[in-house]
Amino acid sequence: MNIRKTLLTTTLFFAGTATALLADNGKAIEFYKTGRIEPAKAMLLQNLATGAGDKAEAAYYLGEIYKDANQLDSAAYYYGVGKAADPANLMNSIGELSLLKLKNPTAADQQFEALLSNKLNRKNPDLPSLYVAAAAAYKDRPIKAEEFLNKAKAMDKKLASIYVLEADMQAANKDYNGAAANYEQAITFDPNCKEAYVKYARIYAPINSEVAAEVLNRLLAHDPSSAVAHRELAEIYYKDGKLLKAAEAYAEYINDAHVSTSDYARYATILFFKGDYAKSKEIVEQALPKTPRDLVLNRLMFYNDFELGNKEAARSEADKFFNAGYEAADFIGQDYLYYGRLLIQDKQFQQGIAQLQKALELDPGKIELYQEIGSAYEGMNDYDNAIANFSLYIQKAPEDQVQVADYFNLGKAAYYAGSEMDTTAADYQAKKAAYFAKADSMFSFVAEKVPDSYLGHFWRARVNSALDPETDKGLAKPFYEKTIEVLDAKGDGDPRIYIECYSYLGYYYYVKEDIENSKIYWEKILAIDPTNEIANRAMSGLK
Repeated sequence: MNIRKTLLTTTLFFAGTATALLADNGKAIEFYKTGRIEPAKAMLLQNLATGAGDKAEAAYYLGEIYKDANQLDSAAYYYGVGKAADPANLMNSIGELSLLKLKNPTAADQQFEALLSNKLNRKNPDLPSLYVAAAAAYKDRPIKAEEFLNKAKAMDKKLASIYVLEADMQAANKDYNGAAANYEQAITFDPNCKEAYVKYARIYAPINSEVAAEVLNRLLAHDPSSAVAHRELAEIYYKDGKLLKAAEAYAEYINDAHVSTSDYARYATILFFKGDYAKSKEIVEQALPKTPRDLVLNRLMFYNDFELGNKEAARSEADKFFNAGYEAADFIGQDYLYYGRLLIQDKQFQQGIAQLQKALELDPGKIELYQEIGSAYEGMNDYDNAIANFSLYIQKAPEDQVQVADYFNLGKAAYYAGSEMDTTAADYQAKKAAYFAKADSMFSFVAEKVPDSYLGHFWRARVNSALDPETDKGLAKPFYEKTIEVLDAKGDGDPRIYIECYSYLGYYYYVKEDIENSKIYWEKILAIDPTNEIANRAMSGLK
């Protein structure tokens, strides 16, 4: 690796950005200790290049970052830079010995002891911190690590980093109660130890999110502008499904100078699921120029425009998204779901259905997609497939999730399948009868389950009218009469429904040569709509 070239490139890249950021390394160290590695590295590289802050300190933490990433040559380089900058700062010597330990543990043991027990270092005010750094290098050997920590504690029992490291080791061994106690101890000795608050909250977040949030709110009470606290709090609220609180926390954090692409993407995602599509789109537009190929940001761009009704923009963005060269495994079911909805809105039913089916393949648990697929088939008059998908939804959905409306939709699909059949089709009469029987069964169920709704009775009337096209049997009569009864009881019936009911009954009585009763219904229609052509012609014919 060409370290100098990398350093120069990084410096040039960050030149022109928030130059007032970096009076020292404090912010970068905070980021490193709380797991925000990339911004920490960028800040430390800039400090090292510009001379801002303690050079030896910056070099040490860069060494730690590269060591954690298993880039050991780079780690060694920066520890060397730190030693050259300030030989009295022994943290870089500790760093070098931690690398030696990876290759030659025995030699490292000896040299750690020699360094830390050297008479010249006994009066070093940083000696307790050196022991903590040494203990960190020995986390894989807990007894040795504990030995170093005990020596640090003997010199300065109120040093917060001692308890943070002990807690880290306990958390790694899933001793969360012990870890929590030590993080709490670290905070007691140093209320500004942000690392302790954050790590404390993280171990509690999966167990008790309220406790985790309370810990972070304590940090915010101490430092209301803490970006790391707002970010962690947002994550906790997001994972706990508290989208409003998550959005509020991210809003406090998102203008921080070191917000990452993933932070923008997460905030935009939270806003999207919260239903604030305009704000989500605004955040995406803010972030995309910096990382134009980011998968999540491009995904959200077309999701948001779809939800905002910007169909042309959404279609263009969806086409770009699916043709951007991402790996097929990067796409999720929701991508195909939104693309399918977009195509169906554009009346491209077959293509849209194919996308919804892909979404269902990726997430078979999304059984509600059978409803959308059924509706799309209905939109293209493919009633057999509509019936099949509406039926699959009813079969697969939990009983308490299936609504009466689902049976109603299945009934309508069966009704239209029977009504619009090709009369030249093989077994026409048998198939038609089967469709209408299914429809009547569904509408009967609706009428039973929702007796104060006219819909079940009304659609049963339509089915039976289709089964009795000459109206000589009067199959639909009781259902149209029941529809009128229900509408009258509610007092807010649709005039068009009344007109259909009265038209059937008027014609029924005409066929039965009951002229007086026939007139009653035609007159009822004219009372609603004096210009109704059919009623006027009927009345003229009955005179």
